[in-house]
Amino acid sequence: MPIRNFSAELAGLESPRIAYVGTLGKAAGVSGALVAGSVDLIEMLIQRSRSYLYTTASPLALACALMKSLELIETESWRRQHLGALPAIRPPTVPADTARLRISLSVAHSEEDVGRLVDALRRAEQASW
Repeated sequence: MPIRNFSAELAGLESPRIAYVGTLGKAAGVSGALVAGSVDLIEMLIQRSRSYLYTTASPLALACALMKSLELIETESWRRQHLGALPAIRPPTVPADTARLRISLSVAHSEEDVGRLVDALRRAEQASW
């Protein structure tokens, strides 16, 4: 299944020398990662990558979930638009003793949900002073 709306494709980056690497944990809602590239590149990785040679295959259920996720990503752009309207707070890794509350929103959250979260955070902040 070709993946459309792929960042490299949008940027016009297509080359047999480029390896496309992506994680599947957040955007696709499964676990693991992927490497895509030319047939020669993938064959070389299969034959020579120690981490591939000595790894147990992923469960079939994970592959099925990924295929469904890719279908949804390609056909239901409203999900991405919904997330864009509800920006998540995702701070970068921070120095020791400066921990932060990390909040992740999903397409399942409405603007009302986010409003209730903001109200609760404000009440918690006021209570801590």
